[in-house]
Amino acid sequence: MVSSDASHLEALWQEALSDYKTTTHKDLKDLQKLHIDSSASVLDTLQSRHSAFKDFDKRRKDFTNALDSVLIPVKGLLSVASAAALLVRISFILSSQ
Repeated sequence: MVSSDASHLEALWQEALSDYKTTTHKDLKDLQKLHIDSSASVLDTLQSRHSAFKDFDKRRKDFTNALDSVLIPVKGLLSVASAAALLVRISFILSSQ
């Protein structure tokens, strides 16, 4: 039963590719670059793209965690500078009265 489902899906895939080419009059170069020529290759491509995205997402998280660590002192300095500016403003207002 599984092999008949796979062969049916394969036939549908080939028909869809043929219909696309007939309808659009375009060569499917993008699909050829991806080596998508069967239902199995679609699954392989999706799995490899998913793995690539997971790797990218992990690297992005590592980068943002490192960046957050570096920015902690900067955020602290901004708070100190903001408080100092507020004190200067308050003292200026009090001295002008």
